[in-house]
Amino acid sequence: MTVDFPASSLGTTYIIAGSDSRSALPAGNPNVFGSAAAVPGQRADVVIVIHEFKGRVSILSIPRDILVSPSPGTLVRLTLTLLMSPQSLVDGLCNTLGIAGEHLVIVNFASFADIVNVLGGVTVNVPHPVRDPMAALYIANGGVVHLNGFDALALVRSRNPQWLVNGHWVKVADGSQQRTEWAGKVLEAILASAHDIEWNPLALQDLAWTAAGSLTTDHGTGLADLIDLGRLHAPVVPLPAAPIAKTVAVLEDGATRAALRRAGYEGSCHV
Repeated sequence: MTVDFPASSLGTTYIIAGSDSRSALPAGNPNVFGSAAAVPGQRADVVIVIHEFKGRVSILSIPRDILVSPSPGTLVRLTLTLLMSPQSLVDGLCNTLGIAGEHLVIVNFASFADIVNVLGGVTVNVPHPVRDPMAALYIANGGVVHLNGFDALALVRSRNPQWLVNGHWVKVADGSQQRTEWAGKVLEAILASAHDIEWNPLALQDLAWTAAGSLTTDHGTGLADLIDLGRLHAPVVPLPAAPIAKTVAVLEDGATRAALRRAGYEGSCHV
């Protein structure tokens, strides 16, 4: 995958995009995903940026519905930039949010589940039992739960989750924001598991080889970069944004820009 990244002297940034491409599906119940013919192309279900500068690591979970400008005169939701091209995703993050990436990693459904399974699953905390039939999500217990690859994928894909509260299923008030938070929690759990095996070269290499064989990366990102990525660890912060009335889209605001500055982005990125 050829991508032109903007110049940046402020450390290294990995852009991780969870693609909804149906070209590769995990084992389990493939019927819940639909086919590539029914859902052509790919959109960014999840976008995570990991920034490292002078030993400091920050991780942001970017709302998929935040409006960005991949080129002059265009304004689209971030999720749709991947449908246009990987370059549009990179340029949209740069032009609107000042995020200058150096590496782009695209994770499809199957590769996401494979990585979680190679790690032996991930442990996350959910406040209540949760379900979303459209995403094949059903977690029967609240609290600390251990998820396999298929269930972790269902959690981060859920658009219309419901909590089980006092014996009744209740719709989550802001499913889009919850999705952004869950994406961050699951990635944090993945990176924590990778960090746990950092001093086990065989396990770390097994993870890297699994990732290298199933992920799509830009031409400048190799196995050594993926191993370095596995060593980065920090709390994942959902990037705040302002809702736009009567739409699913959200817009950057003062809270967005403040969070970006705290994460090490100075807003000086231009393509």
